[in-house]
Amino acid sequence: MYYKVKNRTYLKENKGNDMSITNTKKYLIKEPITWKKGEKMLKTKTIPRIWLYCSIFCFVIQFTLCGNNILIAQDREYEDDALIKKEAQEQLAATLQWSAKYRFGKDLKVGDRVEYKLIGDDKNNTEVELEVTKEEKGGVWIVEKFDGNEVHMLVDLKTMTLLDLFGYDEEGRREEPPLLDDEKVLDTMDEMKNMAKAMGEMGIPIGWDNTKSREIITTTVGHLSCAYLEPKFSEGITKDMKSDEIVEISKAMKSYFSEDIPKLLPFEITPNVFVSPEIFGTLEDGFVKNIDLEIKDYRK
Repeated sequence: MYYKVKNRTYLKENKGNDMSITNTKKYLIKEPITWKKGEKMLKTKTIPRIWLYCSIFCFVIQFTLCGNNILIAQDREYEDDALIKKEAQEQLAATLQWSAKYRFGKDLKVGDRVEYKLIGDDKNNTEVELEVTKEEKGGVWIVEKFDGNEVHMLVDLKTMTLLDLFGYDEEGRREEPPLLDDEKVLDTMDEMKNMAKAMGEMGIPIGWDNTKSREIITTTVGHLSCAYLEPKFSEGITKDMKSDEIVEISKAMKSYFSEDIPKLLPFEITPNVFVSPEIFGTLEDGFVKNIDLEIKDYRK
């Protein structure tokens, strides 16, 4: 299976039950392309990317987080747009409904915003932006923009629940995923969280530790005093590593947070929340940087 993402092509090789992925950095799918040995590469119908929004984490954790995910199901007929759309809508709604209380601060107000760029991007392009745009129905509208797409979320800050949801894909089409009942949300998220934890044997963090320590981080917006989270790895991974290697990897993968930044966590952080919801539930600071993203601008 090949996935053409922006200007990059990713290859997934199936070898029995094993999978290998080339280049695991996070990017959104632009054009899914199917390929079988002995056949020409066939370009399939492009799926509106608003429906793929919920699957960003598949790229963060090597495309294999969820066995029934629309992006990686080997036996799925891409032509069945209705089924793809329905499943993507449900996964999107479930993920956004469940993660709202972990991603957003209860003290948010209209005008709060954050803007992030990719680490090492010399052109300083905006990768993702979140902003609180207005109040309505006792909640606030939070708009997340990424790569030409928009997701609009109406969040009740008292109960930290999602009241409404709609979005626009990169071609300007409006889509409205229906919100799910609590039981459906929990069922969907339990599956995704369990599979996220199972990825620990592939080197993905199985959790995050709040060290209660702080560092001064230099960013494009100035010097920030930051708390940080350190990744925890499975014993199956660490047993074959030297202690200095573990320290080096943990240092590189730290996630930094500051009270100066509004808590508007990008959706990309969701994989981390899956494995450590208790940490992110008590974290009140806004996101500053990790191995992929860093703060570019903010208003609070």
